[in-house]
Amino acid sequence: MKRPGNSFPRIVWFLLAAVLFASGARALEVPPAPKAPNDKSQIRKFVLENGMKVILLSDPNFNKSAASVTVGVGSLMDPPDRQGLAHFLEHMLFLGTEKYPSESEYGNYLRSNGGYSNAYTASDYTNYHFEIRHEAFEGAIDRLAQFFIAPLFKAEFADREMNAVNSENQKNLENDNWRRYQLRNSLCLPGHPENHFGTGNLETLKGTTREELLAFHKKYYSANRMTLALTGAASLDEMEAWVREYFGPVKNYNLPEVRFPPEYLPRKPALRLARMEPVKDLRELTLEFPLPGVWEHWASKPDELLSFILGYEGEGSLLSKLKAEGLATSLGAFTYDRTADYASFYVNFELTPAGLEHYERVIELFFSAVDDMRQAGFPSYLFRERAKMASLDELYKDKGEGAARAVELANLIRIYPLEVAERVPYLWLKEDPEVYRQFLDRLAPDNMLAILVARGVETDSVEPYYGTKYSYVEDGGEVYARLAAAHRIPDIHLPDPNPFIPENTEVLALRPIRLIDEPALKLYYAQDVEFLRPMVAQIYRLRLPRDMASLENAVLLDFYQACVGEALNEIAYTAGVAGLSFDLSADLEGVTLTVKGYNDKASDLLETVAGALTHFELSEERFAAIKDRLLRQMANFPLSDAWRILGEYRRSAVREFYFRPDEKLPAAEGVELADVKRFAATLYRRGRIESLIHGNVTASEAMTAARHLHAALGTAPIDDDEILRRRLLVQPEGDQLLVVEKLKVNNSAYREEYFLGED
Repeated sequence: MKRPGNSFPRIVWFLLAAVLFASGARALEVPPAPKAPNDKSQIRKFVLENGMKVILLSDPNFNKSAASVTVGVGSLMDPPDRQGLAHFLEHMLFLGTEKYPSESEYGNYLRSNGGYSNAYTASDYTNYHFEIRHEAFEGAIDRLAQFFIAPLFKAEFADREMNAVNSENQKNLENDNWRRYQLRNSLCLPGHPENHFGTGNLETLKGTTREELLAFHKKYYSANRMTLALTGAASLDEMEAWVREYFGPVKNYNLPEVRFPPEYLPRKPALRLARMEPVKDLRELTLEFPLPGVWEHWASKPDELLSFILGYEGEGSLLSKLKAEGLATSLGAFTYDRTADYASFYVNFELTPAGLEHYERVIELFFSAVDDMRQAGFPSYLFRERAKMASLDELYKDKGEGAARAVELANLIRIYPLEVAERVPYLWLKEDPEVYRQFLDRLAPDNMLAILVARGVETDSVEPYYGTKYSYVEDGGEVYARLAAAHRIPDIHLPDPNPFIPENTEVLALRPIRLIDEPALKLYYAQDVEFLRPMVAQIYRLRLPRDMASLENAVLLDFYQACVGEALNEIAYTAGVAGLSFDLSADLEGVTLTVKGYNDKASDLLETVAGALTHFELSEERFAAIKDRLLRQMANFPLSDAWRILGEYRRSAVREFYFRPDEKLPAAEGVELADVKRFAATLYRRGRIESLIHGNVTASEAMTAARHLHAALGTAPIDDDEILRRRLLVQPEGDQLLVVEKLKVNNSAYREEYFLGED
């Protein structure tokens, strides 16, 4: 399944994309790739003689060029006595090659040409990438290629980079996500690669020699285990010539694919539960279920279908039931495809105080949802909905550019058939009830690891790398029996057919532009004549009166945003999975309502949302959960990453009205639901609605939407000088503003700004 070089006949290649090609013993029919009317991009894929897989994406509309190399080696390949070696080697590759021996050559070249570079080490692969201005693309490709041809691994820089790796680890020591991840690793099967410490530190890397690095590089860094993606405005022929010249010399050691034992957490008839003490005030429950490898099922996507159903937030969902019982405020479900041999299915719950106390009930309700899925059988209608939305996204979605796009492409061609790799995220080709059932059967109590994170939980052990306090038990008694016997309940069921799935995706003909300019309502309208997609973006911002600028109102706006979001969550989530999103943000600079996505049902969503902006329905129990979450977020602010804290202090110093989370906390403690409802009822009485509607919509439709929202809110106009708009601190020439804060966390951050004059 490899496309040869440029000499391969184009007509044969085109036919290959549309005919049957093998997937095990079965054949799949892959539809031709769709092409939007204004899409000028071109793709070429081939395999170099040294075995490196390559994908090129040329688009004259790109603003920058980018490259990404993915190598099939990650932290799982670390020698047991050299934890973090793959990560350390990633750092060392940046510090000079035989052709470009200066350790700063690569970085300086990129920076001097408006670019940047980065890299990361994952479980079973490492990725290197950069982006740069078009004119300097070839030079950057040459410099990157040398990483894989003749790196120097200068011993003189080893200690410096070891300290850099150690510093990277130290900045994570108080990050609860990293702490939980390492705790999870320590609970995996002893001797399995998953039971490891992938970041590395001074202790694990001390004494690493240049010879070790060269040996590791030769053992895993082979051209036949690398993939390369280039994206830019250059022609395909030009980019292919660069690839062959600069990456052709990368050596091919004909290394076999690294395989891993598929069982990293053997089944056991017991509730395996770890309790972890966090740094921040968190209450979270994470369930992990080992799965077989998912890559080979790219055409049927059973794991994505499971994630969609269990992570659904609409009516009848697991989350709705948990909220109704006051146990959780949010839920997320996703698959982490760690290697070709195994994957992990995760479900994460953010718990209320009651949910923490009754976490066993949360798990029991999860297995009730699983049992409902099992009894309902394969949901063909949901598969078809996902397939339709994916096909629309492939045609119309903005897929981005630059380094992010190159990284995505290099990673896709690493794991999927080269013929269709870049299209795999959008291809739902085959309903496979058998594999769906096999994956669903893995969501069982005996195949689960649960981690409960909360302050005050009982602990009796300390994880050695992060110093995390935790406890671990395996309970095969009454609790496990109850989980194993969980059955479906009427309150939890599969999602209903989605009423927001677009039916009409016709692109409108060009219409004249219209504009509303009234004291209480302004509308800027532009029909999309460039992208030609059946989408719309409606943005409405209510500008508030200046007399609302107070700490109390800033706090009420936080609560208002959270309450309306919760009240509308089920309908907004249902619309979101149909490609139509709703977003509400509220602060002293205004209340912004955004409806965007496929235009066919946008007016239906706006009408539903408009009524809830001034009068929303929310129970006292739901409000208590929201308040608890907001208070903990504010209280956790001093324990955030240093750069985040710095940003808040900067905004507080230079804006006329801005209140940090720690300043809001005392006022927030006294807010009640009745306060927020009174606030909502009066919020829109005075001000100005400034709106922008752009996309596949006529002028009359845009005016109707804007006037409908204005009528629903009933906003009376105010004068320009009464509007609350952002004002920034004016510093006299030569004046300096210095802000210094001693932090509670072990991280530091420094930021310096210079005012260079008006643009």
